[in-house]
Amino acid sequence: REGDNQFIGNFFIGDFANIDGAEESDGADVINVPLGDNFPNGLLVVQDGSNEPEVIQQDPEDGEIQNFNTNFKFIPWENVANAFEDPLEIDRFSYNPRQISDSLINGIASGDTTQTSTVLWANSNSPGQITFEVATSPDFNNIIRTVKTNLANVPVKVEITNLNPGTEYYYRVTDPAGSTEIGEFETAAELGTQNGLKFGVSGDWRGELAPYPAIANADEADLDFFVLNGNTVHADIPSPAVPEPQAETLAEFQAKYQEVYGDRFGENTWADLRATTSIYATINDREVTNQFSGGAPASSDDRFPETEGLINDTELYENGLQAFQEFNPLRDEFYGNTGEERTANERKLYRFNTYGNDAANIVLDARSFRDQELPPAGATAEEIVSFLAASFDPNRTMLGEVQLENLKNDLLQAENDGITWKFVMVPEPIQNLGIAAASDRFEGYAAERTEILKFIDDNNIDNVVFVAADIHGTIVNNLTYQEELGGEQIPTNAFEITTGSVAFDPTFGPSVIELATALNTLSPEQQAFYESLPVASDGDSEIDDKDDFLKELINAQISLLDYDPIGLNDNLAVANDQIDATLIQGDYLATHTFGWTEFEIDPNTQQLRVVTYGVEPYTEEELLSNPEAIINRELQVVSAFVVNPIISLPTVGINIEPEIVSENQDQYTLTFNLNKVAPPEGLRVVWSETDSDNAFGDIEFPPQLSNASNLESLDPVGDELARSAITINPGATTATVTWTTIPDDDPEGDEVTTFGLVETEDYTVDTQNQMDVIVIDDIAAPIDEDRLIEGGSQGDNIIGGTGNDTILGFEGADTLEGNSGNDRISGEDSNDLLFGDNGNDTLDGGPGNDFLFGQNNNDEMNGGPGSDRLNGGGGSDRLNGGPGSDTLTGGVGIDNFIFAANQELNLNNVGIDEITDFVVGQDKIVLDRTTFTAINNVIEFASVTNNIDAAISDAVIVYNTNNGQLFYNPNGSDNGFGNGRQFATLSNQALLEVEDFVITE
Repeated sequence: REGDNQFIGNFFIGDFANIDGAEESDGADVINVPLGDNFPNGLLVVQDGSNEPEVIQQDPEDGEIQNFNTNFKFIPWENVANAFEDPLEIDRFSYNPRQISDSLINGIASGDTTQTSTVLWANSNSPGQITFEVATSPDFNNIIRTVKTNLANVPVKVEITNLNPGTEYYYRVTDPAGSTEIGEFETAAELGTQNGLKFGVSGDWRGELAPYPAIANADEADLDFFVLNGNTVHADIPSPAVPEPQAETLAEFQAKYQEVYGDRFGENTWADLRATTSIYATINDREVTNQFSGGAPASSDDRFPETEGLINDTELYENGLQAFQEFNPLRDEFYGNTGEERTANERKLYRFNTYGNDAANIVLDARSFRDQELPPAGATAEEIVSFLAASFDPNRTMLGEVQLENLKNDLLQAENDGITWKFVMVPEPIQNLGIAAASDRFEGYAAERTEILKFIDDNNIDNVVFVAADIHGTIVNNLTYQEELGGEQIPTNAFEITTGSVAFDPTFGPSVIELATALNTLSPEQQAFYESLPVASDGDSEIDDKDDFLKELINAQISLLDYDPIGLNDNLAVANDQIDATLIQGDYLATHTFGWTEFEIDPNTQQLRVVTYGVEPYTEEELLSNPEAIINRELQVVSAFVVNPIISLPTVGINIEPEIVSENQDQYTLTFNLNKVAPPEGLRVVWSETDSDNAFGDIEFPPQLSNASNLESLDPVGDELARSAITINPGATTATVTWTTIPDDDPEGDEVTTFGLVETEDYTVDTQNQMDVIVIDDIAAPIDEDRLIEGGSQGDNIIGGTGNDTILGFEGADTLEGNSGNDRISGEDSNDLLFGDNGNDTLDGGPGNDFLFGQNNNDEMNGGPGSDRLNGGGGSDRLNGGPGSDTLTGGVGIDNFIFAANQELNLNNVGIDEITDFVVGQDKIVLDRTTFTAINNVIEFASVTNNIDAAISDAVIVYNTNNGQLFYNPNGSDNGFGNGRQFATLSNQALLEVEDFVITE
């Protein structure tokens, strides 16, 4: 019958030390599933026809004379199995007579689901052909894909591609025995949409505690996906499937997964969840062995017999990872030749997926590439300081360089794409929990922790949520970091929540109390007080429940290190008002239950709701003694809170290309560049146009729009000639407006129109790209040949003649054009526009943020103080931005980009210039030794791939090929740049060589 089979019958059960004999038996039966307390491994049943005292009678049906005093004998299956010289294998999960037709022994699953693909998974005990069918409706009237593959001794996976984003699909799996199961999944929404999102996360479950009532409600929660956040088996803890202290062979690791994903007591909560909800998964340590460090030498850990190579190349690691991949619906991905031993050609568990503009999900592997853990910190102040100092070693890594760069790049990409929430799934906590067991967490890799959080902070990446597991309880806290040992805490608006465990006994709370008691941190009276408290988490910090006691204990420890206290409502002073959160139920700490956490994003407000469900924990002994009671334990909400996102407005800049056109039906384009996608309702942007002679050039109207609509003519403000607006399409990051010029035979001079982006409440303006200029070249002959032209105190519009002119703008924002001849043009004060036009011209911007355009021939251009834009145009030009951070574009020809301040480099005389179009082997970067005093006759040059290596390079000039940043490093391999700094960025990330530099005196 169904159920736990506690009641078998009114029969006497004798001594089972040995197997009872049975004479004249009329039959025997064997069942391999657990049957109540007395038969946890199954049962052999025999009928004894010689039971005494005998009652001999004739059978009225067939006349046979027989003993009617028969009896049944019940023999525990382990007695039978262990009676053989080579004991029989006891396998309680390979076959369940209560579900005879279900040969899909671990259910079915989908995972690694993106906008257009998913991985489908199944396992059967019947080898042969297995069929996957995908449909758009649950009745399978519209089957869009059928895939057949062969199943042998391991589960099978198939990848389904070319799916539609944001679509619900159903799949049906039929195995060779005819068993059929149906599942469903939903593809992720594409960028530019905002539909909301709902997903779950948990980690840490052990085989002997199956079937996991802690996730019994997850399959009906209508989740978009569920993340298995590490410790999905415990290979180093005995369990019924592998009663050894450590799984070693591939078969043993596979048995561990069969156990956790199999039926037990008639239940399979993981099969229920994995069929209805697509999953992502990563490892922690227990998928291989406790606290291993994959990037450490194999010889450093005697649990791995190899003496060469890294731990992530050992047989134990490979067996564990192979079984993990086999039993989860994940793509088999590998890193290529990364140039880093720890990651080269290794398995890649890192994932990055986006869900419309609602969220990005990043899954990390925090085990496979980490350096060897530090020894645990001691108890004395000196030992603690020594541990903290060692953890700040910048050469130690948890993630490995490649994965770390992936994380940073994808976080920045998500921010630039306008994605609201960025979730980082990392099995090990990144929040500060104190010295105890810190070497296993990010606190043991503090320099890398700081690098991650500082990157988030420096790049204004908002709404980052780290989701961890491993500690077997839920703790929520905002994240701060230090840039050096003992440095001040720097707040961020990121926070972390730990989740789980699904089933790990004991939970975090009792574990901490046990440790504190062993270290004499708690007195017997305090321990007794803790034991007297109920598990009844609430929103205050009055110590009236076990979680309050634990929170007080943790805060007392971490306050000694000036760490932020637990919770989003209790912060260091510097961290106040960073996160807009409201606690709804329970507390920001729930550490005495098994469970999982649900995350839900509202599609309209983007508010994040975080709910943790918990069930009363249990031991294996309790489960075996009363499985029905354990399985039916009800889940409760133990913590719930909401967080309002920081909604950062898009930043918009403009540029015009080309910057000079003729009036003979040429085209010029105004481009709007957004740092993130336009919101779902589109983005209305406004710009002004101001012309030098208060008249438009001859252009066709209306202009052409791309990625935009709704061209508006608005009332001009002040001296503006016109003001206009367009609405950029939802999801777009660029939009353009293109005008065409109309021929004009009148020699009226060039038309110079300045475009300015107007800031509104819907976006912020990129001040470096707020203005741009278009020059419509008058192709009629000039009417004069001025030699010396001087402006006044107001903004002047001066056009030279065909000779060699000297044009001085003096005060005011001037527009100065040389026209033909070799001209000298000086803007002097204010923000000026200088155009050399034809001839070999010299352009000096002077103070102010100037725009210098050499145009044709070979020009000498000096920006002067301020943030200037220099464009050489055609010809071989020399460009010197001067003080300030300038934008340098050489244009066509062989150009020199000059860095010379006539004094030693410091923060005030040289900015960080952007070179937009450097051509290797053609253009030159000219460095003046008066400014770069550490340069000898031969430039000491090096290329690196990150800024940390740049700061410790032996070379004087160092170039980061990953981001195009160019550094002056006068102090060589000493940490930092000394009196040097970054002085340029090559935005095209040209691959510089030492030959691309020239030294001048």
